[in-house]
Amino acid sequence: MAVLTNSEDIKKGDTFVALGRGIDFIDQALQNGASKIIKGEIEFGRAAKKYLQNLRELNPQLQVIGITGSFGKTTVKDLLGFILSKVGQTVFAKESFNNEIGVPITIFAADRNTQYLVLEMGANKIGDIKYLTDIAPLDIACLLGIGAAHISSFGSLKNIILAKGEIFAGLKNTGIGFVPDFDENAKSMINIYSDKNIKTFPKKITFDNNLKFFSTNLLGEHNLSNISAVISICEFLKIDMQVVKKIIAKFKPLSDHRLRLVEKNKITFLDDSYNANPSSMLAGLKTLLDLKNDYPKKYSIPMAVLGKMEELGKYSKNIHLEIGQAFQNSDIRRVLVLGEKNLYGVSDKFIYFPRKAEIINYIKKNAKKGDILLVKASNYSKLWEVIEGV
Repeated sequence: MAVLTNSEDIKKGDTFVALGRGIDFIDQALQNGASKIIKGEIEFGRAAKKYLQNLRELNPQLQVIGITGSFGKTTVKDLLGFILSKVGQTVFAKESFNNEIGVPITIFAADRNTQYLVLEMGANKIGDIKYLTDIAPLDIACLLGIGAAHISSFGSLKNIILAKGEIFAGLKNTGIGFVPDFDENAKSMINIYSDKNIKTFPKKITFDNNLKFFSTNLLGEHNLSNISAVISICEFLKIDMQVVKKIIAKFKPLSDHRLRLVEKNKITFLDDSYNANPSSMLAGLKTLLDLKNDYPKKYSIPMAVLGKMEELGKYSKNIHLEIGQAFQNSDIRRVLVLGEKNLYGVSDKFIYFPRKAEIINYIKKNAKKGDILLVKASNYSKLWEVIEGV
C-alpha cells in the first residue's frame, strides 16, 4: 500500500491524500483503486502520527531523527541518510520535504523494518516545528545553526530562535539533542530545555588518531560543521567511525543546485542557486575564493551571478547592502546582479541586469576558460536557468 498525493499514480489498495484542490480528484483516485481517502493537511498529519506510533510499537528499535536550522539542513539530511542507508534500512526524503505535507509523506515511506527515519524540519513561523514534532516525536534532534533566513515571516531573530528551538520540545525523554558549540543562539537551547539531554558538536571535525584524515566531495568550509553534526549523530548511534569515514568519502550532493561545480562551454559555475540567506551568501563567497586560491592554475578569475534574497522583510535593504559590501571588499572580479538596480550597492564590480537572458549573453561574450562563477539567489529567482542558458 502506498500513500500518494497524485490521483494519477493511485493503484488498487493505495491511499489517496487530497490536499487543496486535490479534493476534485477523489473520484478519479477511487476509480483507480484507492482504498482510503485522507482529506486535508490536518487529517494527513494525524494519520501520519498514528502510523508512526504503530511502527514504533512493531519496532521499538526505530530511531526517528529530526534535522533543522537556518542553513545546512538538506545537506545534513542527505549525508546522514546516505550513511545510515549503508548500515541499516533507512528512510529519508530525496527532496526538501520539510513541512506539514513533506514530513508525513516521508513517514509513510517507512515500514516495520525501517531502522532509521531521517526527517528534515523547516519553519516559517513559531509553532511549525512543534506541529511536526507532535506528529513525529524524536529520538535524536539536531539544530545546525540559527540565522536571519525567513526573518520577514518570523518578525525578529528572537522569534527564529524560539521557532527553531521547538525541535527540542519534541525530543523524547530518552532522546538526545545536538547543537553547534560555535553558535550562541543555538547553544542557548541547552538552558531553555534544561530537562532535555542536549550536547554540542564542534565546528571542525574530530576523529580519533586512526581517523585523523578524511576526504569529502562537499565543497566549502562551512560543510565541515555539517559533517561534524552528522558524525556526532553517528557516534551516538554507535556506528563504526571507520565505516562512516569511508561512506563520507563516497557521498556526493543528492539535491540539485546546492554548491555543485558545473562546467558549461569551458566555463565553471559554482551552482548554489537553490536558495540564499545572509549566512549562505557569505559561505558561497568564501567557497568561491577558496577554490580560486587552492587551484590557481585551474581557476583564474572569480565572478558571481547574484539574485535577491527573499523573505527578509524590513531588513532586506540593509542586509543586501551588507552582503554587497562583503563582495565588493573581496577579491572577486565581477558581480552580475539580476533584479533591481543597486540592490547590493554601488560598485565598479557590480553590473545590474533586468533579465536573465541579458546575463546569459554577457557571460557568453565575456567569460572564458578558467573563469569560475558563483551562482546564488533565493529559489524564487530560478537563477540556475542562467547556467542552463550558457
